Amino acid sequence: MDRYKIIIKNIDQGEMPADLESRVLTCIHGAENKKAKIKIGFFAFNSILMAGLIFEVGKYVIELISKTGFYEYVKLAFSGDTAVYAFWKELAYSLFESLPVISVMILLAFIALFIWSLANTYTYVRKYPFLTA
Repeated sequence: MDRYKIIIKNIDQGEMPADLESRVLTCIHGAENKKAKIKIGFFAFNSILMAGLIFEVGKYVIELISKTGFYEYVKLAFSGDTAVYAFWKELAYSLFESLPVISVMILLAFIALFIWSLANTYTYVRKYPFLTA
């Protein structure tokens, strides 16, 4: 810390280059552009990754739904049989019991991350349109 104080004391305030402000602003602008490019790249890559994961997890959820019998319970619920209306509580419990909840929650989390990544990509592309040109 003392070293910086000595350097600052030894700087002559009257001998600043005339284009110092423009050079500093150019450096700041370049750093902002670099940061924006990194963010656009990250969010675009994340969007593509999440789309692939949604596809794979969606296939897995569909497979689990067919294995657990959830589809059969849903089909029974909409069959229009009067016995279904008499025992609707048992049918509802069976539906909730056979639903692969954790897999569906993971799928919904990936969908949320996909939407978030797309929204951030869109935001940065609109904020810095000169980067994508």
